[in-house]
Amino acid sequence: MCNLITYSRRVTAFTLIELLVVISIVALLISILLPALGKARKSSRSIVCATIEKQIGTWAMTYAVENKGILPTHGDTNWSDTWGTLTSTTWYDKSVPAGLYNGWGKDSALKCPEAKIQIAPLREPNRNITYGINQYMGGIRRFGSHGEAPLPRMEILTSRGYWFGETRAVYYSSQQYWDYHPVLQMSNSATPSTSWPWCWPNTVVIDSTGHPDLAANFLFGDGHVSLVKKETFQDMNSTERTEFVARFY
Repeated sequence: MCNLITYSRRVTAFTLIELLVVISIVALLISILLPALGKARKSSRSIVCATIEKQIGTWAMTYAVENKGILPTHGDTNWSDTWGTLTSTTWYDKSVPAGLYNGWGKDSALKCPEAKIQIAPLREPNRNITYGINQYMGGIRRFGSHGEAPLPRMEILTSRGYWFGETRAVYYSSQQYWDYHPVLQMSNSATPSTSWPWCWPNTVVIDSTGHPDLAANFLFGDGHVSLVKKETFQDMNSTERTEFVARFY
């Protein structure tokens, strides 16, 4: 006679309390991880921005070598203070052969991914650039009572003075949109100014968080790119700030 052995299967399920505990743990993990993930994404966008500026530096140096040591100058027929009498071409239009710029209203490589997120809405169509040339390094020729700048040449490039940087954002109140100016007109003043990079909060750009720690990327004359905080610039003495903005004459 065979003994029949029967097995009973115990079905288990989460109680309501256990389920709530699991949900609470998941919510806690999300609250911990999301800020870290957001910070990592912000850092990665800053790295992309720095890479773009390095590409600008490579193009600008190649341009200077091919033009007898003369740095790219910004010519704007609508702005008499630029190098318009020497060239009618803007600095970014000069980069078209290098594939950095595609023309007004067309997408280009000269756009910081962080800037596209933080400054909006933009004028349409717009320049599609978020970088500016230093006013003293080929951006502007006439400086009012200070006279005219000498022709910028490779000899003025230094590791302490920036050449290109994340440029200033301009707000058009009548149309309620933004655009970026192609010339970065920073002076050696530590007082917040509308001429500061969009990354540094000022009287116009109020809510910007810039790159990590309110920093902006700058391309220096020796080709290196560095994040510079607003506070770092303000803590410089007058001589250091003059060297930073590359006022060479």
